[in-house]
Amino acid sequence: MCKNLFMIGITNPENAFKFAKVMAPLMSEFNGDGLGYAALTSEGKVFSEKWLENKMAFFSKLDKELVGMLGDLTSYQYTEKNYSSYGEVEMNKITTMIMHTRKSTNRVCIENTHPFTIKDNVLCHNGVINNHDKFRKEVSTCDSESILTQCIDHKVSEDIKNFDNVSLAISGWYACAYLSKQQDKWQIDVFRNGANLYACHIKEIGALVISTSDEDLRKAIIYCGFTSSKIFLLKEKIITRFNPMTGERIAQTDFKSFTYTYSGKDYGYGNYRGNSGGKNYGVDDYDDDYYGRNFGASRVATAEREASDSKYLPKFVCGSFTESDIDELEEIYTGLTKEAKEEIDAKTDFKDRYEALDKIRKQDKQVAK
Repeated sequence: MCKNLFMIGITNPENAFKFAKVMAPLMSEFNGDGLGYAALTSEGKVFSEKWLENKMAFFSKLDKELVGMLGDLTSYQYTEKNYSSYGEVEMNKITTMIMHTRKSTNRVCIENTHPFTIKDNVLCHNGVINNHDKFRKEVSTCDSESILTQCIDHKVSEDIKNFDNVSLAISGWYACAYLSKQQDKWQIDVFRNGANLYACHIKEIGALVISTSDEDLRKAIIYCGFTSSKIFLLKEKIITRFNPMTGERIAQTDFKSFTYTYSGKDYGYGNYRGNSGGKNYGVDDYDDDYYGRNFGASRVATAEREASDSKYLPKFVCGSFTESDIDELEEIYTGLTKEAKEEIDAKTDFKDRYEALDKIRKQDKQVAK
């Protein structure tokens, strides 16, 4: 499984870069077949770097110069086969950054290292596209690039609803960020189908931060000494478009997909509006979400959603509760009174929340008898 990191609407580039460097080794565990990123600056410029050896990522300019000076005295040399870049690296100006570590399903090479870029179109992908041989590829032999070329061919940048044509054409599972330019304005689309994406707002970065792994997020947040909102699992089969300069949500729509099996579950065909557990999270209808926080159409980084102290550090610990348990408990939550919901929302640990709801469930069953 590859891993993604997306930071959208960054207001503190220095902390964003710090967070990316901490996430890199976490994301590289079992995913050491290449690391790459692409970033957008406040001036609308895109730059990117890729390394075939993950451990060499984010070497400073001085490090690179030293390697060049030492020549054959070092065991590592920057070549076209293990490193590539484009654009001027300006980390102090970034507003959005997408990063990827690769677990290869085909040839390991710098060309197959994400992100993939074709003109003003950039994509990171975690997952597998089974029928990728049906689609054109321009810059790699990787199955992931087929999503990018399909997005270009079906003009998703012009209209987010065109993504239906992509999702019905490709077969597989995926979680992606697609950065594109339309009428001289950049936009970034985030979507998933089968593969997970977790999201939170990190105060010190001032951005919406999305990752394949909630555990990686938690570790990096704690290591950096940052604070965050709760971590949410984004809804499946919904594509959301953000302004990469500000983090504002621009557009959102459901999409359809082929029937596929993932982790032994058949997710069927059509607009399945849940994730792998049927849970109702994601960037949609947040005015009364499970955690009482609003990730709505306005900028994510509003004061009411900013964490002020360490009690908001994410703790995705569900104890012994199964996915079906969680589904049932969340249904119970939706039927509670406002006062009861506030009591549940006051609990800062997922396990504590579910235990409180489970107590209500048991009481309801006793009454029913």
